Amino acid sequence: MNKAVLLARKKLPPLTMSVKLTVAVSLYLAFALSLLTGMIIHLQKENFAIKAKESAYTVISEISTAVFHKWKPSVSARANAAALGGYESIKQLAYDDEYIAYAVFQDSKNNIRFIAKSLPDYVWMMQRSKMDAYTQRVLNTSGMAARQLASYPEGSVTEYVSAVHGADKKLLGLARVGISDKKVAAAAGKLSKTTVMKILTVNLLALALVSLAVFYLASTIEKRLRRMHEQARQLLDVGGSGPESANVLIQLTHEFEEIETLVSSLKRKFIELASTISHEFRSPLQAIGGYADFLRRGYAGPITPEQDKYLKIIGENAERFQGFINNVMDLVRLGGGGLQLSPAAFPAGEIIARACELFSKQAAENNIKLEADLAHKDIWAYGDSNRVYQILVNLISNSLKFVPSGGSISAGCRASGNMVEFYVADTGPGIPAAGQSKLFSEFYQVPGMEPARGYKGLGIGLALCKKLTEAQGGTIRLESAEGEGAAVFFTLPAAYTLKS
Repeated sequence: MNKAVLLARKKLPPLTMSVKLTVAVSLYLAFALSLLTGMIIHLQKENFAIKAKESAYTVISEISTAVFHKWKPSVSARANAAALGGYESIKQLAYDDEYIAYAVFQDSKNNIRFIAKSLPDYVWMMQRSKMDAYTQRVLNTSGMAARQLASYPEGSVTEYVSAVHGADKKLLGLARVGISDKKVAAAAGKLSKTTVMKILTVNLLALALVSLAVFYLASTIEKRLRRMHEQARQLLDVGGSGPESANVLIQLTHEFEEIETLVSSLKRKFIELASTISHEFRSPLQAIGGYADFLRRGYAGPITPEQDKYLKIIGENAERFQGFINNVMDLVRLGGGGLQLSPAAFPAGEIIARACELFSKQAAENNIKLEADLAHKDIWAYGDSNRVYQILVNLISNSLKFVPSGGSISAGCRASGNMVEFYVADTGPGIPAAGQSKLFSEFYQVPGMEPARGYKGLGIGLALCKKLTEAQGGTIRLESAEGEGAAVFFTLPAAYTLKS
């Protein structure tokens, strides 16, 4: 009866609930899809650059092999040039690759002796034999180097240079291949445009379907709410007693039950849709990361240190994007009640040690002291240990982005009444007071704060930490002052408390 009275007196908002909910969900989904589209395009562009470089190395290898077998320092330059001129397969290989601007062999006296490919616009670059000091130093050290040459309107060329030695280890000359950066960028842009159109079509279709589904369900709920609103007014008009009042209450009860069913259906459909979309992105990202690791291990043949560096970047980006998708999915499941937790007693110190070990190498590479404070390692907490590990990983990863070289990060725990308090503290730049109240909100980023390394996040990690902590009966808080570092504390029930 009281609920009906309150409902009757409450004014429905001028902007309908269905419109608000549809706009909110559509904007959220559009943002996520746009972000993932940008990630895929970025990976494609990096892949084009790597392919172009591999093409250059292939031609360099063929030229080097030909020179090694045919070049004779004891015979005349004319005879050597004639011997190399017979390698039509190398010329065909170079001309078949649209990115190659020129491919030549230059003898030890800086004379061009073999031309596998030479486009007219890039002749002056091909004839440029003098190396800058840095390129020459790298070439002398590793036997391979790269340099940039540029001219208007041809654009820039990335030239890959390799020293060629004879059987007696003496330098015979240099194999040089120039890759047109403009052509690589144009090809990548063309594919990116095609990819964008395909992804955009899929995104718009998914967005339209979601918006229609949300609008339909929300409109249905809103109609029932308005009907309930009118029924509640009728209840007030009849004074709240008698058969008419009883009938209205029965109708209200049925309406509430149907609304609960509709809301549950809406949550379930949203989770199913989010799962489907995340799966469609997760599968290619896993493939990208898997193939990058496959190549780095040398299963498809030897790779150069520079190739390994690019493959590492691809793998790290794929892993980072996959982590983003996993975090978004966890947030969706938490909001819809679909995330399953497996609480049990666990040793707090063991989880802290595992999380710190995961980032030990990265911290050392950036001259950051990362330590696990295990003074209270025998404390046992109660919760889902995998999710606690996820919280700690998010917090330590966040600290590593902002702590400058020479700084420190510590993670530990301590007893606090009937709770166990975990913490991650760092000596980073700290959080301004104005940004602390919203720090654990979804998609919030502190204005003006740029990471010392890596990529700026999307404001998902800390929001997920908060929801995971609260889902296990704990709380999370921040202690920080600008310029004095930051510490995040979160609590979980102590295991002995729940056992007793």
